[in-house]
Amino acid sequence: MWVRPPPAPPNNASNSAPNDSIMICTRNIDRLANRLFRFKNSSDIRKFLLKNGFKLFDSGAYKHVYSHDGEYKKWVAKVYKIQAGRDCGRLPKHLRRYWLRPIYRNRLLMIQQRVDMDYPYEAHRKLRSSLGLYADSDDWAMYDLNDDNIGLLNGRPKIIDYSGY
Repeated sequence: MWVRPPPAPPNNASNSAPNDSIMICTRNIDRLANRLFRFKNSSDIRKFLLKNGFKLFDSGAYKHVYSHDGEYKKWVAKVYKIQAGRDCGRLPKHLRRYWLRPIYRNRLLMIQQRVDMDYPYEAHRKLRSSLGLYADSDDWAMYDLNDDNIGLLNGRPKIIDYSGY
C-alpha cells in the first residue's frame, strides 16, 4: 500500500522545475520499496536489507529498525517480527497531525523518513507545549509516548511509533 503525500507546489511560477536531488531520492526509495514488496516473510526482508548496506539501528518488542548511511540515509525501514503489520494503534484525533506517515507500508515492512532522535527532551517539550500538557500531567502518561516514540523532523515533533493507550 503506497502512502505518498502529494507533491508540494513550486515556490514561484518562474522556477517550476522540481528539485533533481529530491526526485532522485524519491525514485531510489520507490525502487527499493518495489524490490522489497516481492518478499513473503520478514527474515528474507532482513537478509536483503543487510546485504544491501542497511544496518540494524534499533530493535523493539515488535520490529527491527534498519538505517542506511548511503543513498537511503533519509529513510528507515521497520521490519516487523510478527506479521501483524501494525505500527500504530488507534491514534487520538488531536495527535494525528504529529504522526509521521510512512511512504510505504504492508504487513511485513514500513518505510518512514528518518527523524532526529538525539534530543528526546526537546521533542517531548515541544509536543507537550503544543498539546497544552505538563510534564507531571497524568494525561501525558496515558499516551505512552517515550523517548523511542518521538523525534524531531525539521525542528517539529513527530510521533514515529504509537501503540495506543
